[in-house]
Amino acid sequence: DVFLVKDHPPGRRRVYKLWEEGQSPHVVFEVTSLKTRKADVLKLRKFREIGVAEVFLYDPTGDYLKPPLHGYRLIDGEYVTIEPNAEGHLSSVELHAELGLEDDGSLAIHDADSGERWLTAEEAAEAEIQRLRQRLRELGQ
Repeated sequence: DVFLVKDHPPGRRRVYKLWEEGQSPHVVFEVTSLKTRKADVLKLRKFREIGVAEVFLYDPTGDYLKPPLHGYRLIDGEYVTIEPNAEGHLSSVELHAELGLEDDGSLAIHDADSGERWLTAEEAAEAEIQRLRQRLRELGQ
């Protein structure tokens, strides 16, 4: 599971303790499954109580969520389902992005303005390697 807290000091935390951090996450991603679904529904209530603005549930195996990606936005203290757009993507106001599924069922995030897919950590690392190789070639000429 992943969460985003805007304008907050970065760092790795095994557990995010709201009472110590003093700020609720803005977005939470829950990877869910048939086995964890009851706990995930309870988490939705907790997220609502602490004011998490957006929650996305992703069932990578498609065991029980149809479609496998659901989104909720907190409006007036209640979660409202984020309806898919014409492309089948869910809009995230907090991320200024659209979330959707690739043909293989994997989760993809696209910039809301450009439509460009956000790179995975591996893809970003490979792109940086290629950029540095190009720079070395330029310096060697």
